[in-house]
Amino acid sequence: MTDEQNPPMANSPESRTETGEIKDQSNLQPQDPSLAGATGAAEPSPAGATGASSPPETYEFKPPEGVTYDQKLLDEATPIFKELKLDQASAQRLVDFYSKSTGGSQKDLVKAVETMRTDWREQVSRDPVVGSKISEAQVEIGRAKDLLPSDVREAFNKAMDFTGAGDHPAVFRAMYELAKLVNEGKHVAGGGPSPHGQAPGGKVATPSGAKALYPNLP
Repeated sequence: MTDEQNPPMANSPESRTETGEIKDQSNLQPQDPSLAGATGAAEPSPAGATGASSPPETYEFKPPEGVTYDQKLLDEATPIFKELKLDQASAQRLVDFYSKSTGGSQKDLVKAVETMRTDWREQVSRDPVVGSKISEAQVEIGRAKDLLPSDVREAFNKAMDFTGAGDHPAVFRAMYELAKLVNEGKHVAGGGPSPHGQAPGGKVATPSGAKALYPNLP
């Protein structure tokens, strides 16, 4: 005997039509509780078990010691965090990961620039023209920059400090050669009055021709 609660077996006469075809039994539910859910129907999840988190009204990010967050970037990322429904802990993890990854890149870049500038200064010290008189060359370059208008000079110094280009051997040498062209000549100090023009009266200070030629003769 068969009914909707106890469907017939596939090889039983009740499961086939008069022509021998298997009857469609997809609308029948099995009576055995162990077979519940075998039809693919999903059971409803209990309330609160969906795993969805609720974003806070305002995210409060705490940077590690010695780290400063980019507030503008955080303001741009906050709406995305809310759209993804990230809670405070999840958003904090993302911010910390980004800060850590970009911080490492910045440190590597700074180190590379410092190494490059150190190498440039060493090349200047080995330059055959200015290597032995770097201090003198720096004074000449400074004198040449003093000829510039103050605003131009300040902007130039800031650019050199920012880029480090002043350490490059080609730039240093070029600045020195330009300085020599524009700087005025230095004052030549005298060695004091000639003793021949300061002889006391009545005394001949100018030596004779023989004495000048042969100073060691008696």
